[in-house]
This record gives sequence, C-alpha cells and structure tokens, in this order.
Amino acid sequence: MSCGTGQNREEMKKRQVKLICPVPTDLGRNGCFPKSAFTINLDSQTCQCPAGKIAAEKIYHKYTNQLKVFAFSQDQCQNCLLLNQCTKSKKGGRTITVNQYEQHLQEARAFQQTEEFKNEYPQRCKIENKQAEMVHHGLRQSRYIGKAKVYLQALLIGAIVNFKRYWKLVKEQSQLKPDTCCEITNITTAPLPIAV
Repeated sequence: MSCGTGQNREEMKKRQVKLICPVPTDLGRNGCFPKSAFTINLDSQTCQCPAGKIAAEKIYHKYTNQLKVFAFSQDQCQNCLLLNQCTKSKKGGRTITVNQYEQHLQEARAFQQTEEFKNEYPQRCKIENKQAEMVHHGLRQSRYIGKAKVYLQALLIGAIVNFKRYWKLVKEQSQLKPDTCCEITNITTAPLPIAV
C-alpha cells in the first residue's frame, strides 16, 4: 500500500505525524481526464469539469448520508467539445466519485506545490535507502518471540547500520584506500545474528 493514500493520511493526522510523500498518481480510465482534472469543492459540494460545467447531480451514501458521487447529466456532456477526452460512455454522462478521505488528499495535493515539500521530499529517498538496508539485515521479520526481544533486534540492526555509515565516513575523511584499513566482514551479506 502506498504511504500517500487517504486512509494512511487520516491515521497519521490523528497521530500528529506529518507525511512527506506524494499523493498516488491519478490516471484517467481509457485515456480520459483523471479525477484531478476536476475542481472539487467539498465545502460547497460542487464539482467543475475541465469544460467549466458544474455537476448537475449529487449522490449520497444510503446509510451514512455522506457525499458519494458527482454526476454530470447527458445534456451537459453530449454536446461538449471535450466529450471524447472525458468519457467513453455512450450515454455521455461523466461521474466523479469522492470518499471519506477526499479532504486529506486535497490538502496533500496543495502541500505538494509548496516550497517546503519540494525542499524536504528529496531527503525521503535517503531514509528509504536506510530502511531497505535494515530490512536486508532482518528488520522486517522477528527472529524471536516477545516484544522485548523484537525491540532489542531492531536496536541492534539500527546500531550496525549506523556503524557502517560511520565507518564509511571515517574512510572518506581519512582518504584511506580500502586495502589499507581494517575490513568489516559478514555485515553486508547476512542477517544480523543476535545473542539473547
């Protein structure tokens, strides 16, 4: 599952965690306009299409009474110059679905356009690379039963990855050749053995 989904954003907002990740790419079906091409205003509950028309109908969820679908009528669509770019339906009425996470996704798309996001997002790849390195050492699956042992395993894996990084920096700063310094063996090839 992508980190940038609406459901995950809602959960992180409850935990007061700020996500620095993009919203999943919105691809239009059959080459048509994607949902992101439509201007959705949740406060006024309106949806404007790329041609500037406002959806004629709003459909609500039967049990929760929450807004579910914006529907453009056949009259609005059938004579539109952008019809072939908007829908392949022979009936000619485009619909736009919204869900309970729409507000979070809209906020995230707006945040993506800010300088703050553009400055911070490039740092994410560095974090993900380290996360992948720790997974390589066995972080994804616990080798033991019990929270204390699992926690200890995570700490030791983090420590060894940090030490590898520290050792690399030392070598770079001292400008030593690999064959003139001590070699670290059995670190990069196998999961970290833990004695408990």
